[in-house]
Amino acid sequence: MKKKIALLDCTLRDGAYINGSKFGTSAIKGIIKKLQEARVDIIEVGWLKDSAHEEGSSYFHPAAGCGSVYGGSARRH
Repeated sequence: MKKKIALLDCTLRDGAYINGSKFGTSAIKGIIKKLQEARVDIIEVGWLKDSAHEEGSSYFHPAAGCGSVYGGSARRH
């Protein structure tokens, strides 16, 4: 039986502890784009928070989700 190793990046989630989730929109989009180009299997893009999304942050309201904010498609694992 073959086992597949999946690569997960949590820069935008765990990095929020350091900068209060204030990455900036261009940095977030750039990080996501480069991780996609690198074919990272799972990109954790932030946290769900029960408040409105703030532009340039990696906190998202559960109802809005991250795809509606930064484009692209998101899957929950």
